[in-house]
Amino acid sequence: MAGDVVVHEYGDPGAPPMVLLHGLTEAGTTWPDAVEHWGAHWRMSAVDLRGHGDSPRFTDEELADTAAVVLADVLRVLDEVGRSVALVGHSYGALFALRAALARPDRVRGLVLEDPARPIDLRPPPPEFFEHQDRFLDAMLDPEPEIRRTRAETSWSEAEIHAWAACKPQVDRRLIHHLGLGPDRWRKSSPARRTSRSPVTARSWSRRRRTATFTWPSTMAVRLAVRSRRIQPQAEL
Repeated sequence: MAGDVVVHEYGDPGAPPMVLLHGLTEAGTTWPDAVEHWGAHWRMSAVDLRGHGDSPRFTDEELADTAAVVLADVLRVLDEVGRSVALVGHSYGALFALRAALARPDRVRGLVLEDPARPIDLRPPPPEFFEHQDRFLDAMLDPEPEIRRTRAETSWSEAEIHAWAACKPQVDRRLIHHLGLGPDRWRKSSPARRTSRSPVTARSWSRRRRTATFTWPSTMAVRLAVRSRRIQPQAEL
């Protein structure tokens, strides 16, 4: 627990810390391949972002600015770890990983962003987005067809496929319909504007096929990983 969000602990408790932030409609339990790959060398803390997994749902008041609430949760997790971490984020989680690194560069030694979501200023997503999300989550109430399709179309392990499917019924639908990504300051959010006290090491793992590493004139490097799979791209912001 960090504050009131759930954090799943994996790997070696005595190893350097890594914090993982999942994508929209996923959970902290959806990293089994990463845990298998890195668990012997890292203490891995996988967060259930608010509205996902076993973490609390959003209150009526929190729905007015879900982006601020999620960022505050992530910063509390980093403070509770108490050491500079390797921060890994996928999609929705990658956006908040970037924002957390900018807010607390002293807490982040390395940053891995996989398919990071980019906010469209303060405009809400189009109606088609909400319709797609509802259809997708409804379909996942009977997950076997999607599990079979994922097995046929990806190189994911069975553990990864089943973890991905199992978390869908836990999604807070009110978050989907009040989704906030915050202001569009992406181009202005370069870590070159901040400094980090430690050099970065960043790695990718087996299901990531293409990566590009960018190093700014500070001590922080960022690896952007582009996912090659073709599974519900709109469903994972």
